[in-house]
Amino acid sequence: MVKTLYLVRHGQGFHNVSESQPHGNSFVKDPLLTPVGKMQCAGLRKLFAEFHDNIDLVLASPLRRTVQTAVLGLGPTIQRDVPILLVPKAQEISDKPCDTGTDPTGLKISLDEIFGEQVEYGFDSSRIDYSLVEEGWNSKKGEYEASLEATKKRADALRCWLWSRPEENIALVTVRTPPSVYSPMACFGSFECLTPSETFKRALSQDSQR
Repeated sequence: MVKTLYLVRHGQGFHNVSESQPHGNSFVKDPLLTPVGKMQCAGLRKLFAEFHDNIDLVLASPLRRTVQTAVLGLGPTIQRDVPILLVPKAQEISDKPCDTGTDPTGLKISLDEIFGEQVEYGFDSSRIDYSLVEEGWNSKKGEYEASLEATKKRADALRCWLWSRPEENIALVTVRTPPSVYSPMACFGSFECLTPSETFKRALSQDSQR
């Protein structure tokens, strides 16, 4: 069986822009999406139109910007009541404030407020599955240490966990991730990982056949 894994990077966050620092401000703690980031999600929603009906499972790193991106960018998918599960192993590698998540209790409170107060989402935040978001996931220590070695171990575990899932078409909303993280070599079977260009080519090909 071949699994298809759609990799999505989050939209622009407030850490990506700064009036005083042109290249962004890494000291913004677990930032939200900017208005531009939300527009990028709207663009993703349209460009991904050919695939919304295919997705069986939506995964997201527990950073607030990635969860926002999942809900806004994959809205038509999520509206089908597809499960949305937060996956700590898909977190950013660095230990900068912008790449360090919020503790489980605070994260749930924050996301409930975000999705409850802003009508643009039209999303019931109680559908978010926090079962994998354990205490200490944002500690950047032990399993979640901000080191290449720890990242590789997380990648191996995440890759094998993805393969063990029953779903065939999975969307993962995450961050800047080394390509090696999603190499299928560590597990039996194979993933079909679609790059943006491959995804768009497939969509264009399907349009031409209509």
